[in-house]
Amino acid sequence: MSTNNRHEAGVTASSDAPCISLQPEAVDVFLRNFLFQTGMTETLDCFQTEWNELQQKGLLDAEQVTVIPDMYTDIQRLEMKVKNAQRERDEYRRDASVASDTLAKAEKARDFHRMHHQRVVQEREKLLVERRRIKAQCDNVKPALRRMKEKWNTLVKQTALLNSKRDKSLGQSSRATSDPARTRQNQTVKRQHKQ
Repeated sequence: MSTNNRHEAGVTASSDAPCISLQPEAVDVFLRNFLFQTGMTETLDCFQTEWNELQQKGLLDAEQVTVIPDMYTDIQRLEMKVKNAQRERDEYRRDASVASDTLAKAEKARDFHRMHHQRVVQEREKLLVERRRIKAQCDNVKPALRRMKEKWNTLVKQTALLNSKRDKSLGQSSRATSDPARTRQNQTVKRQHKQ
């Protein structure tokens, strides 16, 4: 395989990857980009002023202004990639920390609700046992209550009968005591009339 064929094979093999054509930067462009990216704006202003003065006076020779070797631009590009990767890493760490805190809070809330649910279930079981015990006690008391009610009704009837008998006997005895007196009075009155 010749070098051209290998090169064409390499191009076709790497044609799936995006093709970026990097043109070498001039020194002034490189310096401007570097000063701007590092935030050295005053130095950038001084550099541009001095550069423009030299161009206007014609003191800059085009042959002296060469392009920056690819190595420097590659380093700069890689530094930008590293900065972006570090920024993304910090964002992911922040997001992971927030997610971890949220997960911890959710687990804590879940555990709290689980414990509360277990307490409610235990309390419900206690109440059901207590309800069964009270129901059994009520079932045991119902026949005794029924008997006591019957006894009470019987006692009320007997008391009513005794009261009525007592009233009758008191009524008869009062008539009997009041009648002999009348009869005596009647007898004395009759005797007096006879005499």
